[in-house]
Amino acid sequence: MIVVRDFGQLPSSLSYPVLTIGNFDGVHRGHRQIIRTVIERAREKNGTAMVLTFDPHPLKVLAPEKAPGQIQTLEQKRVALEEIGVDILVIASFTLEFSRITARQFAEDVVCRKLGAREVHIGRHFVFGHNREGNVELLKALGRERGLEVREVPEIHYRHFRISSTRIRQFLRDGRVSLVRHLLDRPFSIQGRVVPGAGLGRQLGFPTANVDSENELLPGHGVYVTLAHVAGASRAGVTNVGVRPTVDSSGRTQVETHLLDAAPNLYGQPIRLEFYSRLRGEKKYGGVDQLSRAIGRDVDRALRYFRCTGVRR
Repeated sequence: MIVVRDFGQLPSSLSYPVLTIGNFDGVHRGHRQIIRTVIERAREKNGTAMVLTFDPHPLKVLAPEKAPGQIQTLEQKRVALEEIGVDILVIASFTLEFSRITARQFAEDVVCRKLGAREVHIGRHFVFGHNREGNVELLKALGRERGLEVREVPEIHYRHFRISSTRIRQFLRDGRVSLVRHLLDRPFSIQGRVVPGAGLGRQLGFPTANVDSENELLPGHGVYVTLAHVAGASRAGVTNVGVRPTVDSSGRTQVETHLLDAAPNLYGQPIRLEFYSRLRGEKKYGGVDQLSRAIGRDVDRALRYFRCTGVRR
């Protein structure tokens, strides 16, 4: 996959570009439906499957106090789109100047002239241009003027609701990582590096890898069944996300994962944690002995989870 951060970096001649546009935070099942449609059409036409996304999220520029925490880092988004099969990912820098482009200017200058799109596939709720004045119907009308084919991709629902990044963020805040896994079509994951901690886990008999996460969004405070990809291996574990109320009064949220098998010294290693199931909420215990027994029960339940589900270890 080719990644460009400037429209001028695009190859000079692209074969029948088929485009979709959006923030695509999480690259969830609804996003994947749109992107796979783009890829299928591009393959049918011997063309180029292209995604246009934005960095940072527009609200971080227009209304920072309302900007949502992102489900993925930009790098995680890039990897997800490459795995699906996108040919070209265009990451447009979203600035105040960019936000002032009218819907017509965006369609004519960006979509048609700079990207050379022949087809655009988007979801029903897609909006664009200054003050979000453009929508699917306007883009279709502008497309007819410019010979651009615009198609609306049907929504994807799960149970009784439409899959959206907003819902997924709320479910993550509620700790509902099992549900989120169904909506993303893969486990929610965070990435970062292993950093030194206070060493309390080792004293309790459950040494932990402390994760300095790069992600803006973490699951709600609690204990989770996780799979850690670190030091060239996939390692089953139990991960606590929270403030450690039994042993710490700082109130600082931390991510600590206890790996269920022996692991080498991991300090400084990059790590990716996949979240599979929530075991319990975070709780303040009467002392470290009670905490140690609770962690032991968490480990037993995690081992049963991996045995019963067949999740690879």
